[in-house]
Amino acid sequence: MEKTEAFQTLMKNLNYFDRILNRYQSLPRWYGRDLLLYSSEADLLAAIGDGEPITATELARMKVSTPSAISQTVKKLDAKGLLIRDAQDGDRRTVSLRLSEAGRQVYQLHRQREADRYDAYMQELADYTPEDIARAAALVDFVTEKYLEEFRSLDM
Repeated sequence: MEKTEAFQTLMKNLNYFDRILNRYQSLPRWYGRDLLLYSSEADLLAAIGDGEPITATELARMKVSTPSAISQTVKKLDAKGLLIRDAQDGDRRTVSLRLSEAGRQVYQLHRQREADRYDAYMQELADYTPEDIARAAALVDFVTEKYLEEFRSLDM
């Protein structure tokens, strides 16, 4: 297989993966017996837990999302009692976000599920070296950066 054909196959596979990932992320999951979260909510909760305290503006930048979309998800998480909102420096418009105790429990469960899933993948990737995986990651990073450059040039 020539290089161009191999790259086209990679791009087809990435596009297919994107569709599968979007579908996977659209399905809610139970966190405990009475808490149902969508992937976007759990992922944002994880980002808050990883970076707390963090502002919605920082989250929007990190997640390549709009402040409005982040704000909507933050409101949902706050209504479920998963967040603590703190005004920064007496400015009520700038709010830092932290996990509540309930949010921390969901965060830990989410991270454990992710680790378990990745461990299962690693067992099936026994024939791949760390260098193989790093090269694949670098290739995905390259394609991602090219799409981000195009995205930024189209963003008006």
